[in-house]
This record gives sequence, C-alpha cells and structure tokens, in this order.
Amino acid sequence: MCLHCLICIGSFLAMKNPDRREPSRVNMFFLTHKPRDGKSMSEGTSKIFLELEDAITSHPEKLESTNQDDILSQVLGKDQPGCVRTYGRGVIASDSWGPKSQVEMERLIEEVKENTQAEIHNIQQKM
Repeated sequence: MCLHCLICIGSFLAMKNPDRREPSRVNMFFLTHKPRDGKSMSEGTSKIFLELEDAITSHPEKLESTNQDDILSQVLGKDQPGCVRTYGRGVIASDSWGPKSQVEMERLIEEVKENTQAEIHNIQQKM
C-alpha cells in the first residue's frame, strides 16, 4: 500500500472519529491487513491478529499509546531503522515520536501513569 493511501485512510478515519484523532497504529494495521471481499487471511496474519487482540484485552490502556513501545511493537518487534510500521516509507521514528530524548521522557511518563493506576487500583481494593 502506498504512502498516499495510508495518509488518506488515516485522514478519513480521523474525520470519522468524534475527537478527530488519527487511528492508533494497531487500528491502522487491522484496517490495512484485513482481507477484502471475504477472502481468508494467511496463517501468519491471523496469528498476528490474535496476538494483537490478546494484547489489547490484557492492556487496553496501551491501545492509544503514542510511543515506540506500543502494542504493535510488542507483538511485531521493534520497527526497522528508517521505517515506522503503518506510516509508510520515508517516515522515521523521530518524525512520529520526536527526538530520542523526548521518546525517553514519554516512556517515563507512561511508566509513571501505569504505576499510578496500579496504586489507585490497590487502594480501591482495600476500601
């Protein structure tokens, strides 16, 4: 699929979304890898779909994650240098997530959010 098509799909879905946000990388992966016209999926693709769905069920808060350690990266592995999955050719990590220092800061923020949510959950259980 060409970069132009990916941009069009992302823009179209962002318009359909009430808050006008672009779809997550996982949603873009589902949209761009789902077979058309009722054709069956390859065994590898269906395995990836199942792994992604399992990861979403166990960590729904990471679905909208905007850092390099999102669900898609956890299932498919790290993106190759010079390429970010679901964004097409020519898009690099710093284009999507900012410079490396910013990426590290966002990773720390995500970690603090997760720890805080766990603490809140523990406190609620004690009540």
